[in-house]
Formats: sequence, structure tokens, C-alpha cells
Amino acid sequence: MSRQTVSIANPYIVHPVKTFIPAFLLFIFLSSFQDPALDRQVMRMHDNGQEHVVLYFDKLSGDLMKEEVFFPNGNLQWTGTYKNGKEDGTWQFYFSNGSIKTVENYEAGRNMA
Repeated sequence: MSRQTVSIANPYIVHPVKTFIPAFLLFIFLSSFQDPALDRQVMRMHDNGQEHVVLYFDKLSGDLMKEEVFFPNGNLQWTGTYKNGKEDGTWQFYFSNGSIKTVENYEAGRNMA
């Protein structure tokens, strides 16, 4: 009769690749929330220290691309995008409680309503 040995892997030792892949995927997921081509600049603050006006500029051209304006409570007041220095695309306006007030579409600075 031959004797067989059974190897039981230590459940506390994790292969490096098995930890790298989920960590890498988490990094990709989290970094997708910021556009690396845009430079975020806080232009104005409320008296209570909350951000008031935040502008986003294209890192290569320096063009204004997006605007966010906040209420003193930190909730978004409005947000929208720019193209060639003019309002372009969807602009969303909010009540101070965070619910959407209106949504407007712009093209070359003109409201398309």
C-alpha cells in the first residue's frame, strides 16, 4: 500500500496576483470619476468655507469646459458644460435640498428650449 500525502493550502496566504487584479480594477473604477484631461479650480468660497464656484479647464488648451456652483450647504446649485467659451450641452439647476429644479439644453450659448 502506498501512502499519499495531502497538501492543504494555508487559507491565510493569498497569491499576489489574486490581490493585484481586484486592487487594479478598483483603481480603474475610482479614477473614472475624474477626468484626467481637466484641471479643477475652486474660484470662490462661501463664508462658511464651503466651495461656491468650481471651474474645470482643459489641461492642454486652457479652455473653460465645465462649471459647478454650490449652495452654502454644499449641495449643487447648478452645473453645465462649455464649448468654445459658451454654454453648450445639458445644464442642470437644483433646489437647495438637492432635488432637480430644471434641466436646460444649450448650443453655442443659446438656450434650445
